[in-house]
Amino acid sequence: MGPVGRPVRQAEWYVMGADETGLPALARLLETLPAETKGIAFVEIANDGERQTIDNATGIELHWLTRDGVPAGEDRLLAEAVRSVAWPQGGSAFGWFAAEAAAAKIVREYWRDTPGLGRDQTLAAAYWRRGSAGLMAG
Repeated sequence: MGPVGRPVRQAEWYVMGADETGLPALARLLETLPAETKGIAFVEIANDGERQTIDNATGIELHWLTRDGVPAGEDRLLAEAVRSVAWPQGGSAFGWFAAEAAAAKIVREYWRDTPGLGRDQTLAAAYWRRGSAGLMAG
């Protein structure tokens, strides 16, 4: 299951994005999706020391993005990287994103408005909200 209980649809190609809060879920996807799966994934981390070993069993390219001193949730590095990906014209594809609420909104609105993708083709979840604390913040 993906965030908010919706499953991640099986596809031939994925675009994925996560910050540190979505990293465990993204890692699980990369470790369990079929080996022939293709696509691109971005993980935003504080600095290179935060990289983690992921047993990526797929053909999905994994890219680490570092904030290098910018506080989490204050930049748009991850959202812009995900938005820059050109979706394939043929075959099945799915977009998955899990990060700070403002970044998730940017990605969700972009996927709906620009390539015209629906809820059956994408999942952009807000895992946390900048400035909020506590259980289920946001």
